[in-house]
Amino acid sequence: MKDGALKLGQAGDRKSEGVWLFIVFRNNQYLTWSEAEDEEFRSLMDMDPAAKLPQIKVRRFHDPARSAFARKALQKYRRVGNIPPEVEQKIVRESVAHAVLEDWRLIALKDGTLADYTPELGIQAFKEDEDFYDAVVSAGLNEDHHRATSLKEDSDVLGKA
Repeated sequence: MKDGALKLGQAGDRKSEGVWLFIVFRNNQYLTWSEAEDEEFRSLMDMDPAAKLPQIKVRRFHDPARSAFARKALQKYRRVGNIPPEVEQKIVRESVAHAVLEDWRLIALKDGTLADYTPELGIQAFKEDEDFYDAVVSAGLNEDHHRATSLKEDSDVLGKA
């Protein structure tokens, strides 16, 4: 290829940027939506437009960092043969806490205190609230949440070419 020409990358060869999403528990489920959808969503859900709401920052579930974390953690079990399902589930949860859930705002711990995000607190939150874990995974798998970030990344790459 000529210098300066675009080079095709491998699928999944770049780490995804995290996106901030609002998250609330309503009608027995977690709901997530982007900042771009905020005004419309709050109107539809009859929510106070000025209320400060909890947010999570998530990367794509299939981010290479999550896959690498899980692969490394599973390595010692592969030598033994079958990996017990509870061990595999634990490792996937840890990989989500380390590489999908990147940060949070206004998330209260079980005792009601607000704390800065750490993967250890993420794992603890997942253990205490299965629905929260499911919401984070679902947000990481939702391509609509990540589309705007992908378009920005692509335009940045094309602009540098």
